[in-house]
Amino acid sequence: MKKDVIYIDIEDEITAIIDKLKNTKAKILAMVLPKRAVVLHSSVNVRLLKRAADEAGKKLVLITSEHSIIPLAGMAGIHVAKTLQSKPYLPDTPNAADEESQIIEEEDENDTETIEIDTPEVAVTEEPKGKKSKKLKVPNFQSFRAKIILGVVAVVLLVGGYIFGFVIMPKATVTITSETAPINSKFDFTASVQQKEYVAEQKLLPAEIKEIKRTDVEKFAASGEKDMGEKAGGTVTLTLSDCADDEITIPAGTAITDGTLNYLLDTAVVLKSVKIGNQCKNDDFPDFTMANVTVTAENAGDKYNLSPREYTVKGYDSVVADGEAMAGGTSEIVKIITQQDIDSARAKLVAKKVDDLKSQLKTQLNENGYYAIEPTFLNSPSEPVVTPGAGTEAEQGQISIEFTVSMLGVSQETIDSLLASEQSKQLDTSKQKIYDNGLATATITVKERRSAAEALLSVDLTAKTGPQLDEEAIAKEIAGKRFSESIDTIKKRPGISEVNINYSPFWVFNTPKNIDKITIIFNESN
Repeated sequence: MKKDVIYIDIEDEITAIIDKLKNTKAKILAMVLPKRAVVLHSSVNVRLLKRAADEAGKKLVLITSEHSIIPLAGMAGIHVAKTLQSKPYLPDTPNAADEESQIIEEEDENDTETIEIDTPEVAVTEEPKGKKSKKLKVPNFQSFRAKIILGVVAVVLLVGGYIFGFVIMPKATVTITSETAPINSKFDFTASVQQKEYVAEQKLLPAEIKEIKRTDVEKFAASGEKDMGEKAGGTVTLTLSDCADDEITIPAGTAITDGTLNYLLDTAVVLKSVKIGNQCKNDDFPDFTMANVTVTAENAGDKYNLSPREYTVKGYDSVVADGEAMAGGTSEIVKIITQQDIDSARAKLVAKKVDDLKSQLKTQLNENGYYAIEPTFLNSPSEPVVTPGAGTEAEQGQISIEFTVSMLGVSQETIDSLLASEQSKQLDTSKQKIYDNGLATATITVKERRSAAEALLSVDLTAKTGPQLDEEAIAKEIAGKRFSESIDTIKKRPGISEVNINYSPFWVFNTPKNIDKITIIFNESN
């Protein structure tokens, strides 16, 4: 159902209030009462208001917190709420005796007249019968003068108090909430340190570059392990199993494996196949097709001490290795620096320091009145210096990197001018204005980085627009008007969703005539 709000002035009579009620079109009506609304201290007037609402087919809610009105509203069956945001309720109805007493008191007040008769004082002195006193009374001029002075002082104080209380002290704070709408803008602009002046037509903006050079050091723990014990060793017999090749040379360092552990040949081995006719006779000529060779474990450790077993020669499928027992391996585990430790420490140092340096550049630009363009941030870290190096025995290492970072910024005034110029193309500036140009949430990307000192940039942003409101003009329009008249005057303007006015001190009910005493605050509805 349609709802409406009307504001009642303290000077309004019951007939004026009823007229305002009838003139509204909404079915649900919130009636905001001023403090000390004397006209509704009467149960008769409250019932008249209820009757008028019922006849007009309206649901009425009184917005008040006065304890003298709330019971009367309950008697009349009118809902009450403390504020426009509070939930309406029907106040408790006083008992019948209280209600009757209230009505009688009001009737007595309306029907009784108090007539005061001024009777002049007559000074009488006793005289002998038949004689009248002819003694003259001499006025007290000292008392008369004192009364005159006191009267003048009282008038001055009264006038001065009135001026102070109703001319000097009164203030009004007007909060206007306006509807806003978004507009999107997307365009390119160039920021260049070499550009000295702002060229609006070509969107060329003078830029400032900030640079920081700094060396940072980070310590890191070693995570690698290495067995510094002795390497196991033994002897294996290599046999050429077929005659596919006339001769095979297996170089020193070739690995043999049991599937888990590797051993390396200490010397090179040459094996030859033997054919008689078309038959392979390798088994009959072991001096040619077999060879014994010593091997050494790939790494130190007692786990390389193995019992006799067969091995596979890596890279030579036609050679079979039969090994004796491997022995002599011992274990001594120590911490070493790995390449993974170095890479992880570098990534951690870069991530931590780059964010800090970027923040410093933004702060320096902002403090000098520039808008920092974050996407123009450049970072050129040096090659890390690591001590000790990878594979070295150590509990921890240290990495050192020299950072060279830079960022471009443009004058805040210049970027605001550019946005205003582009966004005004979508507005009727006589009726609309920009409330928020959207730069704070803009998406800026680098289309072309021509150098460290110049970049072609693309900006995509959404601004908020609203009605064009002139603070001084509004203050002049409502100066000296009553509360409800001031509200109605402002709400006639397009794009206004809500108006609130607060007067001070508490006895003020009209907007001050002096516009300097009127403070206007603009809010956005969304």
